[in-house]
Amino acid sequence: EYENLISLSEAASLSGLSRQHLNLLARRGSLRAWKVGRNWVTTREAVEEYLGDASKRSKDPFKKHR
Repeated sequence: EYENLISLSEAASLSGLSRQHLNLLARRGSLRAWKVGRNWVTTREAVEEYLGDASKRSKDPFKKHR
């Protein structure tokens, strides 16, 4: 799984969410992500999983802004 890591900036481009919001989701544990040094990384699969999980997104305070 670690060979498929992408930055949150790349994840933001894929998802339509901001990098800052993805950072918040990573810190809260809502998005499967890992900290490498000072930066968070995730996978395309984890982003797709988050976007497809209505129960996680229902708690998303920014969902109306998409």
